[in-house]
Amino acid sequence: MRLNIRDRDFPLGDVNALNIVDAIGASRKTVLLVSKHFIKNKWCKFEMNIAIMEGIKTNRQVCIIVYLEDIPLRFLPKEISKLLQDAIVLDFPKENPCSQNVFWACLANSISE
Repeated sequence: MRLNIRDRDFPLGDVNALNIVDAIGASRKTVLLVSKHFIKNKWCKFEMNIAIMEGIKTNRQVCIIVYLEDIPLRFLPKEISKLLQDAIVLDFPKENPCSQNVFWACLANSISE
């Protein structure tokens, strides 16, 4: 599996929004790491919306939501509420190493689908 990291993989000088669109379009899955920071960040919201559009365009499930922390539903953007109906949703375990092994196996399996 390959991971796209903005600072490492996006060409310098290119328009950030176009890089995001191209990267999501070329990806099998988009993993959304949902945290309080994610909800407040405009680029994270943009990436989520592009991933939603990619799923609609290709008629396939492209989003995997990973909750990094507990966030009440009322604080989630409405786009995530829609995604929760269709996307794979995982909670990142914080304490138990055994649970983390299960998490990583589930995530790898979800990406491979």
